[in-house]
Amino acid sequence: GGRGDAAAAPSGRTGETHADAASKERETNALKEALGISSAYVGGSAFDREAQEREKAERQARRDAEEAERASLLAELEREQAREERQRAKEARRRDKEERRAEKKRQKKSRGSD
Repeated sequence: GGRGDAAAAPSGRTGETHADAASKERETNALKEALGISSAYVGGSAFDREAQEREKAERQARRDAEEAERASLLAELEREQAREERQRAKEARRRDKEERRAEKKRQKKSRGSD
């Protein structure tokens, strides 16, 4: 087989550069997916200190934002719980006051009927 003989190509190449490139791209994507490599991965990026620092700063900024959101939600929850507790205490005081008034009325009636 000569150079143009597709059947003789051991790597599965057809000799058509565009078809070969597309085939190689599919093969590479399948391998990346199998190995769990992100589609955003850029080859050699592990050696780019600036990119590593940027990504680290971005991750830290995301964590900081998430933590701030959690803290905000927790503070809101605590405020709501404190408000509910104040409301329960207020209602309990109101009930106690009503009970004392009712008791005074009963005592006046019982004294008046003596």
